[in-house]
Amino acid sequence: MSKQGRRRIDEIGDESRRRILDAAEELFSEFGFDSTSIAGIAERSGISRGSIPWHFKNKHGLFIAVVERALERGMA
Repeated sequence: MSKQGRRRIDEIGDESRRRILDAAEELFSEFGFDSTSIAGIAERSGISRGSIPWHFKNKHGLFIAVVERALERGMA
């Protein structure tokens, strides 16, 4: 695969990750951790349900990523 092709794949992965994080942040804020499902996050983000564990392992990992991103924003 060319460098350019690899960069495009990385961009798509980054965009998917951002969309998942955005959806998770919204749903965790609206409904709380326990009432938010991976299926709901997938629906809100428009990303397939199976992609979420690939990026974040599980819902706990996704929650940690949401919190870390919020902390990074707060420090900026």
